[in-house]
Amino acid sequence: MLHIITAFKTEAAPIIDDLSLKPDAVPGKYARYSKPGVRLGICGKGYHNARGIVRYLQSLDVCGNQNEPTVWMNFGIAGSAHWKTGEMVLAGSVMAQSGGKKWIMKNSDILNLPIANICSVDSPQENYQTDLVYDMEAAGIVSRLSDSTPPGRIFLLKLICDGPDMPASALTKSRIQRLIQTRKDDIIAAARILHSAATKCAQII
Repeated sequence: MLHIITAFKTEAAPIIDDLSLKPDAVPGKYARYSKPGVRLGICGKGYHNARGIVRYLQSLDVCGNQNEPTVWMNFGIAGSAHWKTGEMVLAGSVMAQSGGKKWIMKNSDILNLPIANICSVDSPQENYQTDLVYDMEAAGIVSRLSDSTPPGRIFLLKLICDGPDMPASALTKSRIQRLIQTRKDDIIAAARILHSAATKCAQII
């Protein structure tokens, strides 16, 4: 089973379309789309929403086949001074700005993306420092999964949309959509690779 998490429908749209995911009929707190072997949830921004949707998706696993291998994918926009706008990176580490807790990811070469250090913040960051990539959901996802899921089954992909020359406060939905469109093929390729890995029980830990 592949679980995919995004904060917003804009981020999820290319994956929903390409994988032909259908909206879940049962209403709930989170917008959800699925097909056999794939579930996608849209959580809204922030640490607590991210933790909440992981908890919800985990509850669906308990109701289903607990022996089925689960792979987690998060895709979302992020900011950085080090990485250029339009670049897409994979988390090598995740740090929560509040509390300073840090998780080291165990990345395999299953996805051919550069590795970055993610710092999850409580509000959009415009004080871009060092080589960090700033988002708002990664720490919530990893903190919930860290006790139950090997880090080699958690893939956090971030598309750089803001930085010193284009601060988060200047971002518009149309600009985000255009940037996502430029990396649409890479986003879809990652989702397909991880879906295949989960379906075939590939050794990615």
